[in-house]
Amino acid sequence: MSRRSRWEAVFAADPDPWRFRTSPYERDKASDALSMLAPRYGRAVEVGCANGAFTARLASHCDRLLALDLAESALAEARRMVQDPVVTFIRAEMPRGWRATVAPPMDLIVLSEVLYYLSAPELDAMAAHAARDLAPHGQVLLVNWLGPTGEALDGEAAATRFLAAFAECRPMSVETHRREGYRMDLLVAEPRPARGRS
Repeated sequence: MSRRSRWEAVFAADPDPWRFRTSPYERDKASDALSMLAPRYGRAVEVGCANGAFTARLASHCDRLLALDLAESALAEARRMVQDPVVTFIRAEMPRGWRATVAPPMDLIVLSEVLYYLSAPELDAMAAHAARDLAPHGQVLLVNWLGPTGEALDGEAAATRFLAAFAECRPMSVETHRREGYRMDLLVAEPRPARGRS
């Protein structure tokens, strides 16, 4: 089964498979994530927006928010639930579809509970895209479940690899918060050093 078919089936069967709208754990995690962010961002992208539960809350921090998901069945629910003019929903597979959908510079990139679904090379590519396309002092928010994922990478390994790959491309600072069951990393891209004249 392809990755797209897998996620189309998940959201076709249940538009809220993780109970984003009703689970106290998910609501508290979303509040925790928002508390790490600045009050306002110009241009932001959320990769893996699912049914838009977090998108609706994130939109209040953004002038423009691009919300991406692989599954059209998820996006249909997100569009139904989130009718905010600052949000644009697009179907795209990451990181392959990054260049076709994300127009830099971005002030915020949100990667919540998506990294461990990527292969190691895809994760490296995602970090490279983020490093290239973030505005000076732009931010990346990583949210990763620390329990078993059933994937090749767990949340800890995925976060660690992303941060290392980003750091190879661009100077950064990072703030990490650990909670029971998950970790959050807020990465801030530092301006690239000016090139000296030869």
